Amino acid sequence: MKRRVYKLTTKRQKIMQDAMGAMRDARAEIAPELIEDVRNAIANAIEQEQQRSETKMQLERIPVDKKKNLSIVMKFLEMQPDNKALHRELNAYLSQQ
Repeated sequence: MKRRVYKLTTKRQKIMQDAMGAMRDARAEIAPELIEDVRNAIANAIEQEQQRSETKMQLERIPVDKKKNLSIVMKFLEMQPDNKALHRELNAYLSQQ
């Protein structure tokens, strides 16, 4: 079964714009206060979802103790004194910081 591909020509685009405009006008005539209430409800829902996601991101953050991390890395390096490549890589990383 083949799918039809509808090309968006200028004639088709104008027809679609006219139809959408007529639909908006009809909705505005039927119940403008209802349309406004729906728009406000959608805006509030979007805002609440954004706030909820920001709060969730803040709760998921874990504080990092840099001194403790550095001490653990130093202990690891003491356990492997012959690994010169690791020492060079760590020195390069620390010099960037």
